[in-house]
Amino acid sequence: MTRNSKTGALVPTHSVDKLYEVLPEIKQIADIEFCDIENIDSTNVKPAHWVKLLEKIEENYEKFDGFVVTHGTDTMTFSASGLSFMTRDLGKPIIFTGAQLPLADAITDAHQNLLHSFKFATEDVGEVAICFGNKLIRGNRAQKRSEFSWEAFESVNVPPIGEYGLSPKLFAHRIRRDHTRKTTFVSDFENKIHILHLYPGIQSAIFDMLVDTGIKGIVINAFGAGNIPGDLIPAIQNAIKKGVSIVVTTQCDLGAAEMFLYEVGLEAQKNASVSGLDMTLEAAYAKLQVVLAKTDDPKKIKKLMQSDFAGELTEDIF
Repeated sequence: MTRNSKTGALVPTHSVDKLYEVLPEIKQIADIEFCDIENIDSTNVKPAHWVKLLEKIEENYEKFDGFVVTHGTDTMTFSASGLSFMTRDLGKPIIFTGAQLPLADAITDAHQNLLHSFKFATEDVGEVAICFGNKLIRGNRAQKRSEFSWEAFESVNVPPIGEYGLSPKLFAHRIRRDHTRKTTFVSDFENKIHILHLYPGIQSAIFDMLVDTGIKGIVINAFGAGNIPGDLIPAIQNAIKKGVSIVVTTQCDLGAAEMFLYEVGLEAQKNASVSGLDMTLEAAYAKLQVVLAKTDDPKKIKKLMQSDFAGELTEDIF
């Protein structure tokens, strides 16, 4: 981004190849080629942009040892989650990064984040990750937690997969680089997915309204351990009968949708709602899009949603 000279507001900037002009030292890290996919504010990013990014990576996958994606911070965790499910058996790093302040500002985190990302892209990593501040976080385990801190992103329910001090340090639970893997790219997704954040007094009619729009899946961001108010259950039952898949995550920063703990969660689970286990909201949303493009069988949907694709959940958590 750069600042509009009249308003001071941040707007999309010039082509990515300008990085060489302001960061010539990246030439000491790797041989780099640049490519523009879209030049938009990340608030405007949609799943269709994930496909464009995926297609460009697939086109160049055999030519490079790793990829760095510069991306706005607002929707970075959604895009990183999406790419983690659209690249099966990934054997190379795809590192997302961005900044809290523009590259051209006198004080900015952009230089550090970019340099660290390019360095991590040369290391023994074989998964989609977000490099921000001093952390390397699995993309589908990351959430943005701060608009102020240089350490804007946190790793949810698992530790970061790496960190940067005087040099890059990688941890054993990362997915390692492996050039022998046969990577496949999955561009099909179902985009008729809605995220519903519960709040006290939410009306059950909202489910009927969503069903009438032709929605295929709803990710319910529920209270506590996946708890859902009892007066919503009939509407959820009706939505499921009409072929809508329901996945439940928790609003809590840490933990999982343990829907069996309380009656209000158990009743929802009995009605074929699927626990998102310890997935982030972003991961559940992106994964459900990929899963529903593959099958509409409720049993298969549940099995796939609760199976580990790319380190996004803990299968034996309960």
